[in-house]
Amino acid sequence: MQPKSATQHPSTKQKTRLNEIMACAAQLPFSRSPEAAGGFDFISTNNPSHSLSLESLRLASASTYFSSRTFAEFSMASPASLTVPLAVALSPPVLNFSQPAIPIHVAIHNVAATPVTLVNWNTPLDPRAAVLGVFEVSDTNNNPVPLDSIKISRRLPPSTDELVEIPAGQAVETVVHLPSVGLVGGREYTVQAKGIWHAVWSRARDEVSGSQLERFENATRAEFISNEITVDSSTSTCNE
Repeated sequence: MQPKSATQHPSTKQKTRLNEIMACAAQLPFSRSPEAAGGFDFISTNNPSHSLSLESLRLASASTYFSSRTFAEFSMASPASLTVPLAVALSPPVLNFSQPAIPIHVAIHNVAATPVTLVNWNTPLDPRAAVLGVFEVSDTNNNPVPLDSIKISRRLPPSTDELVEIPAGQAVETVVHLPSVGLVGGREYTVQAKGIWHAVWSRARDEVSGSQLERFENATRAEFISNEITVDSSTSTCNE
């Protein structure tokens, strides 16, 4: 989907969403390069205690759109590392646990002055992010809540459809629908996204060559971790 026009005036609802994202982004830790840079592991952790239904896979789909916000609008966000200028911010949904999935709003901010292109594998921008172990859910006692997950193997090179370009100073937003199986209404849970950027290039998508895709040449690999959000049966907030 094409970036929204910067000349559009945001609605009250959009302004509220922007304030939520900025408040959450202010708590973001740095993206950083992993200490042990081994081979690429594209297999998610499988949870044997749950059987994965086709409905869970259907709910894993995510809609992605670009935001035409400027860098100044994200000045509250924590600075990114020198290796990957990306910050992941979650904003809380208002939900009812009677619905089969929790809609988690995710914004990936590029705080650099140049565009970046990334491979979406096992990131919040992956269409199957809801069932790949990208999101961690815990109860109020910090006990992890098992979620359905699948194992998936990737074949190099990634397709061009698996590349996402984020323009300088802008963000890509997506809504990931986490299955609510195993969650109890009336209780609070925390949700956080963690994982690895497997390949990030500091250039536009059309400037990433086939050989670079084949071997991830000149790409940076780094960890990402989002802010935590708290969700319950009637409301949700961003953790302090």
